[in-house]
This record gives sequence, structure tokens and C-alpha cells, in this order.
Amino acid sequence: MKKNKAFIIISIIIALVAVLVFSQFRNTQLAKIAQNTNSEGDAIQIIQELDGIPTGVKAPNLSLDSSANKKISLNEYQGKTLFLSVWRSNCPYCQKEAPGLVALHKGMQNNPDIEFLGISIDSNKKDSLAFIEKYKIPYPTLFDPGANTIQRSAALAIEGIPVVYIISPSGVVIGKFKGLHDWGMPSAIQKIKNLVSVLANKN
Repeated sequence: MKKNKAFIIISIIIALVAVLVFSQFRNTQLAKIAQNTNSEGDAIQIIQELDGIPTGVKAPNLSLDSSANKKISLNEYQGKTLFLSVWRSNCPYCQKEAPGLVALHKGMQNNPDIEFLGISIDSNKKDSLAFIEKYKIPYPTLFDPGANTIQRSAALAIEGIPVVYIISPSGVVIGKFKGLHDWGMPSAIQKIKNLVSVLANKN
């Protein structure tokens, strides 16, 4: 009889502990879901405020020659937000957008959670290098003549230029910005800072 009572008491204690552990696990998971949902909502809102299109497609692991005299892969930037601009040197809107991109990079240069990368689709590498020199582009540029590589990717395929993609630290294209944008405006710089902060907290 005593053994049965002891067994019942131990069983009850084990059951209570199991309930407490499960409850704590559930609360933790619910908190994570709520945090992620809020973060995603905040990110989408910021992208829309910047006149962008929210997306959610996994970025490809492109590997291309670069102005840094080495191949660079997109995967190298995982863990940080990646601001990726696609341009061609003889594109008038690309020329108008370039100073704003430089200003945005300057405004973000002390932020460790974002990296910048360009993709030139010029057929002639010399034209790309001349553009980089003229506008003092401070970050690496990948060379993709004729957009042959990015056009094979559903996530980065272009209909026109300039176009900017923002890729999350987890490697997902979360925003696409088609056409000319003034990225150097203080309001745009602040919104990018806010977006990077949201994405850094989420990941």
C-alpha cells in the first residue's frame, strides 16, 4: 500500500514537472512567433514606405568577379543585411541614383549590421570601372555582363534598371526597389537604419 502511495505521489510530481516544462516551452515559442511576426510586419512597412515591393524569395548564391579583384559570393554576406544595387554605366537613371547610393553608404558606414554590393551589367568591364571611378563607389561591384547570371535567378531577375534588392541576414530577398530612388535623403537613410535594426533583432 505504501509503495502504491509513493508511486502515485512520484507520478503526480513527474506530471506536474512535465506540465510546467511544456508550459514554459510553449510560452517561449509563442513569444518568438510574436516577435518574428511583429518584425516581419515592421520590415514590410518600412519597405513600403521606401516605395519598395516586399518579397520573400531565397537569394541565390551568386559568385562573380568583382572590382575587388576576386570572386565574391552572396553567401559571404549572410548574417548581415545586404543592400544590392544593379546598374549599367550608360543608364541615365543609374547615373542619377549613384550619388545617393554613395551618400547612403556613408550614412551607414559605422553600422556593422549592413553591407553594400553593386552588380554592373555592362558588357565592357572598362565602362564599369570608369563609372565606379567617376562616382567614387566605395563598396565592391560584381560584374555580370548582360545580366546573364542574375537573369537565371527568379529572386534577382530584372525588368529594368536601376534596381535595388535588400537581402536579410538569413539570405532572403525581402524587398525590391525598381527605378530611380533618392537613397541619399536623410529620411531614406533613417528608414534603412530602422530596417537594418529590425532585421538584426529578428535574426
